[in-house]
Amino acid sequence: MNDSQPREPLAGLLPTKSLAAELVAWFQPGQSYVIALSGGVDSAVVAMAASQAGAVAELVTASSSALSAVERQDVASLLKSVDLPHRFVETQELLDEN
Repeated sequence: MNDSQPREPLAGLLPTKSLAAELVAWFQPGQSYVIALSGGVDSAVVAMAASQAGAVAELVTASSSALSAVERQDVASLLKSVDLPHRFVETQELLDEN
């Protein structure tokens, strides 16, 4: 192995193309899905896969003071790339004493 060549940290460990194809294929025709969209990478990947699969899905983002402006902006950016309906649902989880 040539140590002078830079390597990606996970190169060779994760078959990303097959994982992506499996995720897209996971969405079944005739089924409806609701996808919680936080603005993070995980939910963005699922939303993109649903869009690519042509799934019947709705994206939902919890909106409260816990949702940062950056996360809200990330959601807005992602929505430009997917052809799925989206809505914000107002939540008040920070008001719960428990």
